[in-house]
Parts: sequence; structure tokens; C-alpha cells
Amino acid sequence: MDEQLIFGVSDFVTYLNQTLEIAYPYVTIEGELANLRVSKNRWVYFDLKDEDSSVKFFGTVYALPGPLEDGMVVRVSGNPRLHNLYGFSVNVQSITPVGEGALRRAADLLAAKLQAEGLFAPERKRSLPYPPQRIALITAGESAAYVDFLKILNARWRGIAVDHYDVQVQGEPAVGQIVAAIAAANASVAHPTNLRNAPKITGFAVASKKRNRDFHQLFRSVPDDDYLIEDYSCALQREILAHGRLYVSEGHLCFSSNIFGWVTTLVMSFDEIVSVEK
Repeated sequence: MDEQLIFGVSDFVTYLNQTLEIAYPYVTIEGELANLRVSKNRWVYFDLKDEDSSVKFFGTVYALPGPLEDGMVVRVSGNPRLHNLYGFSVNVQSITPVGEGALRRAADLLAAKLQAEGLFAPERKRSLPYPPQRIALITAGESAAYVDFLKILNARWRGIAVDHYDVQVQGEPAVGQIVAAIAAANASVAHPTNLRNAPKITGFAVASKKRNRDFHQLFRSVPDDDYLIEDYSCALQREILAHGRLYVSEGHLCFSSNIFGWVTTLVMSFDEIVSVEK
């Protein structure tokens, strides 16, 4: 008879969680929302159930898509875990209402919440200037929203100044960072001298933060607020034909080549360029 495997309580919890991390590290479950409650304005507890079963979920209010209520059908993604004191639950990563009825109900709940806060009051509404002269962009610098916004802006209105406030848009720190960025943007309108604290961007669709950082490390004489737009493979005819890359920023043309350790760099501001021939 094989020797029976016997676990200690803590060892079993650890072993089971390791098994879950390998077999089911991330799951998505759809069901009816029940027993929803929020603790200390931060922690969220609820169950998902069907006709035969119920599963417990735990998360933070930052995962909520908006106001929810028992009876709504939702789809929840997260990490299943066995807690050493509180038993099995799924740690919530995202919640999505399912079906037209649930989506409409979620939208109605959110509208009612914002209405009660007075955010739809006519006296709070302001007319937008057209065309705009300066835009505050509050989003993550490496997000798709950042790139898409500047791309569309560049296609419609070139040369509009954009003050970018780099913030997290997901997770626990996001709320505080976004609120602080909105306050800073409002303060910059009342006190224009504060604008020097925000990065300045033109209406061009600039490169990602990483590419821009690498660009400034390569060409240290280019000012930090001169953003890289794009770079291209090219060749420079000097004593010999040097193959490298041409970098186009908001205010400079730069060339870099490294051929067997022979490094060639060239930085020209647009003010120095007399003519361009195709």
C-alpha cells in the first residue's frame, strides 16, 4: 500500500495556490451578481451565482466599472486563490456588465450617481473655444490614447500646444494622480507661469516615451522638451557613404551612424536648414 501523502494546513494552502498559479492563473467567470458590498470605501466583496453554485470574489473599488447592484449579470476576470484564513475566492482584476439590459442598467446607475453629485447641472457647463489654442492632455505617456490623440490632433490642427500630464490611468494610484493633474491643469489656466512645469508638445504625433528617451541619450545637445517625431534609415554622403539613421524631432534633424566603431553624429536645428531637395 502506497504511503499516504499528509499535508499540514499551511503547506496545503501553499501547495494548492501553487497548483492554481500553474493550472488556472487567470480565469473569467460569468454569472449573476449577489451580496455586493463595499468596505471602508476601498474593498469590494461579492458573489457570482447560477442555479447550482456560488463563487466568492474580492477586489478593490478601482476594479469597478461604475455603480453595480445585485441581480446584474457580469463577467469577472481575476486570479483564484485560497486564503489561509478566509477561504477560497477570486481576486478581481476586471468586471464587465453583460447583455444589453445589464449595460443599460449600469449606465443608468452611473448617470444617476453623477446627477446626484450635480455634475450635469447647466451652470457647470462651459463653452469650448474653437479652434483651441492650448490643450491639457492627461493620460499615460506610453498609452495608445496618448499616441492616438496626438495623431488625430496632427491631422486636424497642426501646431496647437499640448501640455501633457503623465499619469497612471489604472490601479490604485490612478485616482490621486489624475485628480492632481486636473488641479495642476486648472491652475495653469489661472497662473500661466505654471505651464513651465508641464512638458510642452506641439500638435505633431511624437514617438513613444522610450524612443524619445533613447533619442535624447544619443543626441544630448537636443533640449529635453524637443520631442522625437520619427526616425528613418538613410545614408549620409561625406568623405564616404555612411549608412545610419535620420531622426526628425520637433526642432532638429539628427543623423547617427556607427560603422565598425567609427561613429558619426550630426545635429542641425531647423533654423540652420536653408533648403531641402527631394
